[in-house]
Amino acid sequence: STPIKSSAASDVYKRQVHGCMYLGLVWIGCFDIYRVSKFTAPKLILLVCGAIVWGGLMELLQGAMSMGRSADWYDFLANSCGAILGLILGVNSVPYLFRKCKKLS
Repeated sequence: STPIKSSAASDVYKRQVHGCMYLGLVWIGCFDIYRVSKFTAPKLILLVCGAIVWGGLMELLQGAMSMGRSADWYDFLANSCGAILGLILGVNSVPYLFRKCKKLS
């Protein structure tokens, strides 16, 4: 594969990866919440807010480290958007997937 030459293109790719990681994190969290006790608004809010706070904390810690990493607010924004999209995806897909699995068993 050819390496990405443009730093703008690599930044876009990096943001997409950040968003996908947090989307996956929250989507899997939705599975666990639904498995244990179905969805409730407080649990879903805690899940998405926890993911957003975690993403912000990671960026702040990267800014405080002296290991060649820096805080990037666009990464934080990508993390937050991914978490919100993961919540939307989870709320809309997890109940369907659970029903589908029950029919198969």
